[in-house]
Amino acid sequence: AGAQESEGLPVVLLVGDVAMGQKLLKALAVPSSCLESKDTALGVIKNKYYSARVQYRLVATSAATAAQLEAAEALVLLWDLQNEQLKQLQALFPAEALDDGPDRVQICLAVDGEGVGDAAREWCIDQGFEYLSCTLGNEDLKMLEQRCQQPAASRRTGLLDEDSENSVLRLMEALECHSSWPGMQPIASSPEKPPVESQQPTAEEDAKRNGYTALADAPGKPADSKEPVQIEKVHDRIQDDDFAEADEFEKFAREMKESREMR
Repeated sequence: AGAQESEGLPVVLLVGDVAMGQKLLKALAVPSSCLESKDTALGVIKNKYYSARVQYRLVATSAATAAQLEAAEALVLLWDLQNEQLKQLQALFPAEALDDGPDRVQICLAVDGEGVGDAAREWCIDQGFEYLSCTLGNEDLKMLEQRCQQPAASRRTGLLDEDSENSVLRLMEALECHSSWPGMQPIASSPEKPPVESQQPTAEEDAKRNGYTALADAPGKPADSKEPVQIEKVHDRIQDDDFAEADEFEKFAREMKESREMR
């Protein structure tokens, strides 16, 4: 049943150290589902805009094929500085540098890689991998598991988080920032709340808001009368005055013209 459920899902391929990969796989897996096997698990990648179901798949360096590397939607290389595994991983890729950056997520995760040399970093740049050095202790894996289970709406605003720098959380953050997961579903925005009925504004409030001059109540009108108070727009009055002045000026100009013609 698990194999059928993951069939056709985009693959996040973990290549390298198997022991580290199995720990990582367990933290990334969907909580409600058990691991399909020791080397595969279902997962959900989500942010506040979309969610995408994926299959995490772990492959040892010696078992990785060119077809698997090419078909993966995201690629994560796992290596331990102490075991000098990077050279084996590098052999899976062409020696020449890429002309263009990759159109997928590519992370080179060095566990306890504080002493890594510049050559390893340069290789990551040439091959389009983001270099990430972090630990994979129990606390790190627990944080990653909580991140995968945490609702996207409860996270900080934006996709990037300063706290993820130099931690395994950066791996999940990079996956969440990928915007072209096959089969991803947009997350519906929360329904709008119905408008709250407000009381009718008073004449003074309406006048202040719209630039009106509220006139006094007509003489003899009861104070509690519910008839609307007469309101006049100030700018309309000014406009009428301008028109009147223009008419007077035109009339004066015509009279002057007629007077000259008579002479």
